[in-house]
Amino acid sequence: MSTTMMLTRYGTRAFDLPLSAIIRTAETDLRRHAYKQAVTDVERPMSERSEADARLETLGGVYAFAPKHVRRARTASELLLIAAQDAEAAAKSKSPNRVMLYGSPERLVDAAEAAMGDGR
Repeated sequence: MSTTMMLTRYGTRAFDLPLSAIIRTAETDLRRHAYKQAVTDVERPMSERSEADARLETLGGVYAFAPKHVRRARTASELLLIAAQDAEAAAKSKSPNRVMLYGSPERLVDAAEAAMGDGR
């Protein structure tokens, strides 16, 4: 186990993620999922791709949240609430970022409430 993973799993936090970062991460995962659904069988020339498409492709298609949660959600607030209810998904993850993201279910609920207030 790496030092980063050990520190993340056992509660040492260098910082708490701001609610806006958590919401933005959920929105990015939902956009990535929609993109994957839209282009699974369609290849478009680079000139027809938007900058956002190119950025999503560059990220390699890896979700920050558990893929099963991203597939079930339709909005950022819904994704955050699903993640808060199933925080055990992080315990099974090998990604320090996912462990950190799921580390505080209360923080996920706070972010979901903030996202709902913004209509996300």
